[in-house]
Amino acid sequence: MKKKSITESTEAGTENRDKEGRGRPTKHTGRTKNLSVVFNEEVADQLRIKTVRMKKSEGGNFSMSEFIRPVIEAVLESDVDLSLADSEEELKELMLSKLL
Repeated sequence: MKKKSITESTEAGTENRDKEGRGRPTKHTGRTKNLSVVFNEEVADQLRIKTVRMKKSEGGNFSMSEFIRPVIEAVLESDVDLSLADSEEELKELMLSKLL
């Protein structure tokens, strides 16, 4: 299997498992694009703890991607004017003010 670069789109989603159960299960359909986000250690640890707690409460497998993806999609679908923020800190404050 050819390895995709970090910015390469996928047409059909993730690869299906083969008959022997090898490969990754299909999670995404349609066109996707891989993105990397770097967090400092403290934020990464907090995110890890949140997903672990969600696993315990839901009894299933809940990944960090499954935590981050809907949060970002909700922000993008919201009526929050993101152009009001000029920095990461201002964006954080803007989002916190909308959540509280």
